[in-house]
Amino acid sequence: MVVHDLMSQTIIPQEIIIVDASDEKLDVSDLQENRECTVVKVLTSRPDICKQRNMGLQSARGEIITFFDDDVRLPKNYCEVVLQRFAEDKKGEVVAIGGKMKNPRVAGRIEVALRKLLMVPSFDGRNRVLRSGIPDFGYRFLLETRVDFLSTTALSVRASSAKTITFEAYWHTRVPKGIETGRRFGEDVLFTLRLGALGAQIILPSAEFEHWPSHRGRESAFEIQALYSFFLKYVSAHMVRSVPERLLRAWALIGQGLICLVQTIRFRDVGYINGYLLAMKAPCPESPDLSPVRRKRL
Repeated sequence: MVVHDLMSQTIIPQEIIIVDASDEKLDVSDLQENRECTVVKVLTSRPDICKQRNMGLQSARGEIITFFDDDVRLPKNYCEVVLQRFAEDKKGEVVAIGGKMKNPRVAGRIEVALRKLLMVPSFDGRNRVLRSGIPDFGYRFLLETRVDFLSTTALSVRASSAKTITFEAYWHTRVPKGIETGRRFGEDVLFTLRLGALGAQIILPSAEFEHWPSHRGRESAFEIQALYSFFLKYVSAHMVRSVPERLLRAWALIGQGLICLVQTIRFRDVGYINGYLLAMKAPCPESPDLSPVRRKRL
């Protein structure tokens, strides 16, 4: 559990906030003995990752706030490394720091090459928005790198900047039609795209962590693919402007459909392609203001 890793840090956080949306009440009684070192606060919420993160963000009292997924494992010096980098930033230009994942999803070379050709997320990128308007995720960083967006798997932010923004959930809720779940895709991308308009965001390779996501979930392949494909459609719609970029976006969305078709055949589950088709039919609602970050190059 990530909370136990936080309690073992070389610099223990002054405050730990757990926003719990589990089916069973969370037992944190074993953490009480550490209360002289830190404050452990438990907030309860219905399953909705955007609402949960907003609750934690607004409740936090420190200037440096870090989001962690509950399935993250941390080395003992993670907080020390991140806080040191913020301390070195005397002018306060860095508004967010992301760590480097030690065990990222490893895709085959053929899959990565195909995804790059189709201009969809290759999971081997540099956390940049492609010319198709679609974000490309990546985790293989050897040097400190400025990026367009970050993941909330392990994300540290300056409260003075981050609290001026919220995790927008309205455009996800029940969109595409018929999808009702607390699961979200891309809410962290949207949040950090907007946060990046206020200052620099960096990947810090010395801040390593491991991510061990569970294979169990509440959602079906249909729901996951509908939400994921809709996220790609939504963000890209508000990031492209020129005719060439719009053509590249169309190419990428068709490419995502081809990937879903392959997944349907591979896993023998029509939910993949049906979810994609539902996402493509759903209209894109109005967006938060992305104009400050559109096509921005740091």
